[in-house]
Amino acid sequence: MAESTRKKQDIYLLGQPLKTAILSNKLPAKGEVMRRFLYIHLSEKMTVRDNLFDIAHANAIEVIQIQENRKFLLAQREPGRRGYMSECESEEDSIGKRVQVKQSRKSFSMSWSHCAGREATAVHECLLEWNLEESVKALVFDTTASNTGKKNGACTRLQQKLRRNVLHIACPHHISEIILEHAFAACMSFNTSGPEIALFLRFRNEFNSINQADYHTIMDDESVNSKVEEHKEGIVSFCLTQLEQFQPRCDYRELLELLLILLGETPPRGARVLQPGALHRARWMARLIYAFKLYMYRHQFLLTRVEEKGICRFIVFGICVYLRS
Repeated sequence: MAESTRKKQDIYLLGQPLKTAILSNKLPAKGEVMRRFLYIHLSEKMTVRDNLFDIAHANAIEVIQIQENRKFLLAQREPGRRGYMSECESEEDSIGKRVQVKQSRKSFSMSWSHCAGREATAVHECLLEWNLEESVKALVFDTTASNTGKKNGACTRLQQKLRRNVLHIACPHHISEIILEHAFAACMSFNTSGPEIALFLRFRNEFNSINQADYHTIMDDESVNSKVEEHKEGIVSFCLTQLEQFQPRCDYRELLELLLILLGETPPRGARVLQPGALHRARWMARLIYAFKLYMYRHQFLLTRVEEKGICRFIVFGICVYLRS
């Protein structure tokens, strides 16, 4: 008889309603909460409106040391559960904040435009002072928006002051960055506009677990070697010549040394592979440096077929096209 009554009280997928209070040093499971809810609701005839739940410890008020937390718990126990985890703002306050954000954005835009205008004015005044206004044939600049903006960029404003069009020569390093970025996206078949590339981030985190002395070169891969073999002699000569000269950035030297290692040669400072560094737009060749390292350790680092194929295509582009640019 007791067994029959127990079965009648079973709740589908939950089992028996929970008669005892939930006492634990961790949050209860969903099933425990539902079983306790059903017991109080069905047996004690309480509803959600009757302050059904209080998941705090029985001695919470005595245990809590921070006064603000104590006040919050008391407010939650009041009818209507007064109190919020964050500040509640009125609709007028919300609208006011949105207006402030828009005004700050507009102010920033005006500040940027004003900065570009002052830059163009300063250059033009120097040209007039030095009597060189008629001698200007071209403008050399990096590709920041303050310089290249179609309407308010410094180059556009300077042309207006000169009252004629002049040749625009963008920084070749930034041009190469754009080319390399698009080549990488085409080879890997995914968008890389974000600050981090998941594949490179994973490789950087796992690099210390890789045997760095055990790497493969292009000579071990006939499919890639056949595509760069005719360029190898010229590339090796180019890299060695460049390494004899002063390199203003460590990235330049690292790229040249990695390429020599990939081609089966030994750089003047010896064959060594550095820890993968930061990846951002200021390091425009970082994608190629990462790709070289991924290719060298692809037998130790797990790559999908698509990723490995994309990396191979990208390094061929970097060796045959990008490097000497």
